[in-house]
Amino acid sequence: MTKNPPFFKIIWIAIVCLFQAQFLYSQNTKNLNIENDIPETRAEISNYKQKKELKKHEFKDSILKIDNELDALNYSNAMAYIQSLYNKVKAKLEADINRYFPNTFRNYKITKSQFQNDEFEERSYGVIFAKSFKDKRGRTIDVNVIYADDSIHEYERLIGSPDLVKGIDNVNIITLGKKYKAIQKSSEEQNFFEENIVVNRDLLINIIGVGMSDIEVIDTFSRTINIAGLEKYLK
Repeated sequence: MTKNPPFFKIIWIAIVCLFQAQFLYSQNTKNLNIENDIPETRAEISNYKQKKELKKHEFKDSILKIDNELDALNYSNAMAYIQSLYNKVKAKLEADINRYFPNTFRNYKITKSQFQNDEFEERSYGVIFAKSFKDKRGRTIDVNVIYADDSIHEYERLIGSPDLVKGIDNVNIITLGKKYKAIQKSSEEQNFFEENIVVNRDLLINIIGVGMSDIEVIDTFSRTINIAGLEKYLK
C-alpha cells in the first residue's frame, strides 16, 4: 500500500484551503449583495464557521509566496519556495514525532534523532523517523517509525495467525497497553533483540537492541513510548 506521508498532506491541504478561501470569500460577497434579507446573526454564524474551518497555520506565508510566483509564471522561484516549505514541514513533523519517544532512558543517551528520507519525492516511505540511544558500555537501542510500508502487512498477518510463529525459536507475540501487539525476536548468543510493534495497518514501530544480555531492556523501553499519541497524530 502506497500512501503519502503527513507532511505532503499538510502541503496539499494547505494549498487547497488557500484557493478555497479565495473562492468562498468571493461567493459569500456576491451572496450578501444579492440576498439582503439574510439576518445579520445568520451571516455572523456563517462567517464564524468559515473562519473555524480555515484555521491559520504557520506555513501560510510560504504558501502565499508559492501562489504569487505561480501567478507570475516564475516556476523556478516557485520550486525553490516549495522546497523550502517541504523542509519546514519536514522539520515540524520530525519535532512532533519526537515528542512521543523518551529523550532519556536509564543510562542511555541520544546519539541520533532524524528523518531517514532526504529526497523530495512521492513514494512508499518506509522509515520516516529514527532515533538512537547508546550507553557507556556501547549497548545501543535503535528506534524506527515505519509508515505506509508493505512490510507492515506481513507483520499483521503473523499477529493475526499466531500459529504461524508457534514453534519458531526465540520469536514471541506480546501485547502492549492491552491494545497493541508486537513480535519479539531475540538472539542471546549474539546479544541482538528486536521488537516490532504493529500500531495499525499503516504504522509500525521497530526497536532494535544490541549488546544486552536479554530482551528486558527493549521490552521496558517500548513501554515508555506514547504509542496511542503517535497513532492519533499520524492518522
